[in-house]
Amino acid sequence: MKALYLFFTLLYASSLFSQELSKTTTIQAPSIILEDSIPTIFRITEQMPMFRDTSCHATSYQKQKTCSDQKLLQFIYNHINYPSTLLEMGLEATVVISFVVQANGYLDDFKIIRGNSNPVFALEFIRVLQLTTDQNGPWIPARHQGRNVPVQIYFPCRLNFN
Repeated sequence: MKALYLFFTLLYASSLFSQELSKTTTIQAPSIILEDSIPTIFRITEQMPMFRDTSCHATSYQKQKTCSDQKLLQFIYNHINYPSTLLEMGLEATVVISFVVQANGYLDDFKIIRGNSNPVFALEFIRVLQLTTDQNGPWIPARHQGRNVPVQIYFPCRLNFN
């Protein structure tokens, strides 16, 4: 009986041991990413695009980006024309605009993501964003893995008329 018990135990243990040995890990070589398989429009990059303003002269990317963002907000506030229809009604307007900053720094593919109820304000906001490249030249494009790449940006704007 002991011999039979020992036989089955050894048989079970050897099958477990052989399964452990068969579970070897294989190391796969990294796959090569072809140029065609890279997404055409990024959402996050190593360096995001920046509004071009000649008064921003910073030594680091982060300081340059902060200055650029402040100058962009100043530009928008200085150039936006409040739609008289919204001003008369005293309404609050909130829009989110999506656009692409191309690898050459120019903006295109504008879309109203939120704020379709007040398309007048959304269209004015798009006009001002397009004006950024007309007056200041192309934006500083996004950089990823050492090259300029197109990036999709979501830009919210809220305006309170009270």
